[in-house]
Amino acid sequence: SERVSQLAKSFADKIKQSGYEIYSDYFFDTVIIITKEKNDQINKNELNQKVVESKSRREEIVKVITEEILRCYEAHREHFPSNAVVRFEGPTCNGCFLTMSAMETDRIKGLEVGALTECSECGRLVVR
Repeated sequence: SERVSQLAKSFADKIKQSGYEIYSDYFFDTVIIITKEKNDQINKNELNQKVVESKSRREEIVKVITEEILRCYEAHREHFPSNAVVRFEGPTCNGCFLTMSAMETDRIKGLEVGALTECSECGRLVVR
């Protein structure tokens, strides 16, 4: 029991030295480690990395698409900021999740792979 207490104290001291705060939860006889600051910094770093990666991907894509497609995308992005472009995968739009008519589905199936059109239900860009 005394050996366990010494190990717990040693462990707690090392955690405190790492910049974490420790609060003892006597009700459950456990130790809770609060890591909010560390987690916030980790999350911020991950978010910053994703922003950099997204900007880089966008720059590469902008180089290979036409000005007309870029203008069309930017206009749609104002209305649908999180998913202005969706992939065609059958009769259901992956943006609004409404079922397109059979005629509309057949029309899109007849397009070249990679062609752009709009969802007849919500107006998002649909990539065949």
